[in-house]
Amino acid sequence: MIIDKEKILSFLPHREPFLFVDKVESILLPNGQEVRPLSDKENMVGVEVKALYALRRDHAIFQGHFPSNPILPGVIQVEMMAQAAGFSMFHCSLDATKGDMEMILLSVKNAKFRHPVIPDVDLTIKAKVLKVRGTMVSHASTIHGPRGEVFSEAETLALIKTKG
Repeated sequence: MIIDKEKILSFLPHREPFLFVDKVESILLPNGQEVRPLSDKENMVGVEVKALYALRRDHAIFQGHFPSNPILPGVIQVEMMAQAAGFSMFHCSLDATKGDMEMILLSVKNAKFRHPVIPDVDLTIKAKVLKVRGTMVSHASTIHGPRGEVFSEAETLALIKTKG
């Protein structure tokens, strides 16, 4: 399953320059099978998302952080992980392409920034559902560089809200 930019834009409320997912390459169950439409969020524990983002030198964030030594801020890396993690609930949405569900970031734990993320790098963002309790979902996420090295990691907790 590949979720392209058009579907990403219909699912996430974010827009440039604050959209940090170019493509969702896979959403897999713990047994490696593709996630199918589910209405029960409790069955989502263990679901893994793999998303891609190409970080380019001309991104607006680098105009101020820092012009002579551009580095992607840690807070943006956490946002990147949170956006990718949202796709773990893609098939729980009543209609994922109509934006009927939103995830609101509540907390971040154990954030670690292992290597500086610099421009002109293709990033892989991975997120795994750790726990679902009612309207809350927690994820463990990582950002990897082109050789698979871990640039950053964090655990997030989000509130899932259905619009309407």
